[in-house]
Amino acid sequence: MKKPGSSEKSPLIQASGEDGIESSPVRWYMLVVSCLIAFQQGCIWNTWSPISTSSEAVFGWSDGTIALLGNWACMCYILFFVPMAWVLAQGVRPSGLVGAGLCFIAAGVRCITTSNPTATYLIHFGQIINGIAGPVGMSIGPTLSSTWFPVHQRVTATALCAVFNYVGVSVSFILGPLLVRSGTDVTVDEMRHDILNFMYIELGFTTVVLLLTVVYFPNLPPSSPSVSASAEREPFIMGFRKLARNQSFWAASLAYGVLTGVFSGWSAYLLPNLKHFLPSDKAQNESGWMGFYANIAGCLAGVLMSRLADHLGGKMKLMLLTFCLVAVAFVAWFTLICIKVLPFSLLQLYISSIGAGLCINATMPLFFEAAIEVTYPISEGTSTAVLTTMNNIFCGIFLVMPSIKGLGDRWVNWTLCGACCVAFVLMMFFKETYRRLSVDCGAGSSQAYEVLA
Repeated sequence: MKKPGSSEKSPLIQASGEDGIESSPVRWYMLVVSCLIAFQQGCIWNTWSPISTSSEAVFGWSDGTIALLGNWACMCYILFFVPMAWVLAQGVRPSGLVGAGLCFIAAGVRCITTSNPTATYLIHFGQIINGIAGPVGMSIGPTLSSTWFPVHQRVTATALCAVFNYVGVSVSFILGPLLVRSGTDVTVDEMRHDILNFMYIELGFTTVVLLLTVVYFPNLPPSSPSVSASAEREPFIMGFRKLARNQSFWAASLAYGVLTGVFSGWSAYLLPNLKHFLPSDKAQNESGWMGFYANIAGCLAGVLMSRLADHLGGKMKLMLLTFCLVAVAFVAWFTLICIKVLPFSLLQLYISSIGAGLCINATMPLFFEAAIEVTYPISEGTSTAVLTTMNNIFCGIFLVMPSIKGLGDRWVNWTLCGACCVAFVLMMFFKETYRRLSVDCGAGSSQAYEVLA
């Protein structure tokens, strides 16, 4: 007899002969709310870089302040990833409540005042709180998909949550410059008013997401969607110890960190890149659109590749290596234009930056699932929290570099190009195994053989 709310069965699991394996349609609601949590955390993190020209005029900040506001997320992520990994290991409801609650506080404190110096202190505090929520925003996907989704939809669910964090970053590239005016024809008071309205909009959104999470966001489905979903995971401390000895995991973790972490920092540096060619007000607008398209292209590619990975299986390493190589070409193209080896063309800058964003962001869900498969039965939340911490370590290092006097900015684009190459080399040492999938398919089943082969 079916349990309430259960209607769909996974074909792959059904083929393995397991009884009582059913997927609840509530999983789609859970996916939407989880995506919104990830979305808002990314949007709040990238609030200030796209409107740096206006915020510097209103609050008297420098480029170093803008970089620090972005870097708080990286520092707090690194400091708090262990307790947040523990929260993720408790399940999707505790994770969602903590993530949504922290984002609500982060958005709220910024609305208290726009008068300095209090406003600057509160904005820094808000960025710190949002940074603590980072592990949930970036890692809630695998926790959700492993508990609520059947095998043939698991990578896709992980991908959607992962890319929505970057969709939030992308939307902030557009929403900020759209709502906050800049230029010589706009007064400081008008810009201040625009910034406050922008803060209110983000606060309203976080309020809705928090209410959804509090009212209905169950931790477990009425029935298990896969064999591995109901299997016991390693104890939290034991899981960390086993991760430390897993060489394949560290190859994937470091590759993911250097590739996506440097790209995240580089995305925040699009505006200074364009200031070499365009007036500051036009550079702010163009960098916003460029960042938006680059991230959205990567998000769409990530979802498409995850669907392909769900159906093909066993090809994640090949897909990751391919994306790394193609990303090298796009970043090198962008770099040669910026150092004026190639003639300036705004269209070419758009194409090359979008191509780089597409290749790099598309790897995120594949890295997540590849790391989870080689570390099973360690908790998905633990594995992905460590994985995404690598992202923040490398992003933090990148964002600190501009504050070094006399360094210049030629290193920015070449560093991203080098990061793509390093990620490719690291993934060559990744030993591809599918431990969790073999449990779900059943040892010796034809499906498991196809994937594991």
